[in-house]
Amino acid sequence: MIGSSFARTPLQQWPPGRGFSADLGRWKVAWLKPRHEKAFADELRAADFPYYLPLVERTHRRPGNGKPKKALMPLFPTYLSFAAAGPTTPLYQTGRIIRILPVGDQERFIEDLQNVLRLLTAGLPVEVHPGLCPGKMVRIVQGPLKGLTGLVERLGDHCRFWINVELFNRSVAVPMPCDHLAPLE
Repeated sequence: MIGSSFARTPLQQWPPGRGFSADLGRWKVAWLKPRHEKAFADELRAADFPYYLPLVERTHRRPGNGKPKKALMPLFPTYLSFAAAGPTTPLYQTGRIIRILPVGDQERFIEDLQNVLRLLTAGLPVEVHPGLCPGKMVRIVQGPLKGLTGLVERLGDHCRFWINVELFNRSVAVPMPCDHLAPLE
């Protein structure tokens, strides 16, 4: 039932703990109007559509008194990944969707989502940047993100590790000790 809403913070993934590959071949991306991601996630959950909405905690200052306020914000503003086996036309009735983007390479997209989930659950501060950053392809060889491949950017004595989510045209970065990285051969 599209249109009903849960009056609480949306889950980042629905159903919780479901593997992304369980919906292989059905993933799509909703390009949404700004600031509609959480409400649309609630509507997808009410209609029992699997989705993934990565959220990160951000701190901003309140306009009235300048006090800091923490909020969960979408990692990829205006985008929400969801799986649908049938027609998606009823989803447009929410008035939140600009366009539904097809996912061509489903396996690659699932790998990208799994990589983002690993980055977020590692508890490291993440940054999002448009497009790919120049650098070399590397593999993380130790630590909680061992096995991930991505690009590296050197910042003085430290490195920043980047993964790209092609469909969103965004890259996600985490700080990483340079000795945890090895070049891909």
